[in-house]
Amino acid sequence: MLIKIFRFLLVFLLLMGLYFAYIFYGQYREHKRSTAYYENIVDTASSMLSVLRDSIEIGYQNAKRTLHIYVPPNYAREPLLVFQSFIY
Repeated sequence: MLIKIFRFLLVFLLLMGLYFAYIFYGQYREHKRSTAYYENIVDTASSMLSVLRDSIEIGYQNAKRTLHIYVPPNYAREPLLVFQSFIY
């Protein structure tokens, strides 16, 4: 009787080990796939798109967001425009 219980536990542990190995291998394969995807991303943004380097923390959502700002193509070369008020 003790030998049957021991064999059952051994088979159970073997099956559980195979199951967890399958789960961890799937996670490893997904990690490799996503890493390869992120390495091969090509920037398709137009020249009018500026991406801020820092992310903005949104406290109530516990999330970070990156801002994408669309500006004219020669925005970085021209000085800021100063609006003058005309008095009549």
